[in-house]
This record gives sequence, C-alpha cells and structure tokens, in this order.
Amino acid sequence: MHSANVLESGIAEQFVDASLAVVANNDELMRQATILVRLIKLMDGSEGHQDMDELVGRVARSLETHLGIYELYLRKDREALASSSLELEKALETREMLTVRREVGDIRDQEYSLKMAVADWGIDNYRAKTRELKSSVAAMSNLRDRFESEFIDDLGRLAVDDYRKIRGLGVGSELSEMIIGSFRKISESFG
Repeated sequence: MHSANVLESGIAEQFVDASLAVVANNDELMRQATILVRLIKLMDGSEGHQDMDELVGRVARSLETHLGIYELYLRKDREALASSSLELEKALETREMLTVRREVGDIRDQEYSLKMAVADWGIDNYRAKTRELKSSVAAMSNLRDRFESEFIDDLGRLAVDDYRKIRGLGVGSELSEMIIGSFRKISESFG
C-alpha cells in the first residue's frame, strides 16, 4: 500500500501548481466582478461619469479574460475527469478479466502476478487522479460560495430588470453587452 500513498502524493503534487493558478484566477475574477458591480452602482443615477467609462472598460475586459480562463480550466478538468474515469473503468475490467482467466487456468501464475500488479497500479493511479479531478471540478463548478452575499444580491438586482441599468450607463452597447455576458456567466455558475 506504500506505493499507492506515494502515487497519490505524486498525483496531488501535479495538481498543486494547476490548483494555485486556478485559485489565483478565480480570486482575480471575483475581485474584478466585485469592482465592476461597485462601479455600476456608483455610476447609476449620477451624471458626468465619463472619467469612469475607461475604468469600467478596463475592468470589464479583465473580467471577461478571467472568465475565459475559468471556463478553460473547468472544461479541461471535466475532459480529464471523463478520460480518467474511462481509464479507471478499463483498468478494473482488465483486473476482472485476469481473475477470470486465472480461475479457468488460461494464464500462468507468474504472468498473472505481473499483469495483476500492473492492473492494480493503474487502478490506484486512476482512482487518485479521478478523486483529485472530481474535487477540482466540484470546487470550480459553483462560484457562488466564493462571492460575498452582497455581490450576489447586487447581481440579482441587476438581472431582475434584464440588466437595464447596465445598458443605461452610456458606456456603449458593445461594452454593456460584454458586462452583461460576463455577469450572466457568473450567475449561471451559481447553479
């Protein structure tokens, strides 16, 4: 069982660097989204906010970039999870087939032992990898837990009137639609 622990720790180390990048991206995504909501609240109802238009544009573009990275990481992990789950299933079938072959005398003991060790290593490897990926996908799939409740409430208020406040800010239709698209993606991740 020692080899399984070493294997699991090696797999865990592979995910540490990626996890740190994901966490950093998600933290920045939350920060940019929160700033953008605050700017929208400041601009709503006030006049002469042209000096904030450029800032809103920079923050909105940064948010869109971080959302794209978030979606890329999530898609990559979901694909890796599907692949790892399939490989685990194959390794389990291989082990079962070896057991059946041994019971009917279709394989020599030495060959059985060698192939079973390889199959068990694969099973341990794919179980550990699948466990890590499930955890990663679960953590990334719902951003709601990462945002402050005030942000969630503000986002909900903006969505209630189909984002009319954003469209009415006078920052241009392209930028308004970018902001709305980003907020919709965040809301969709809330589940």
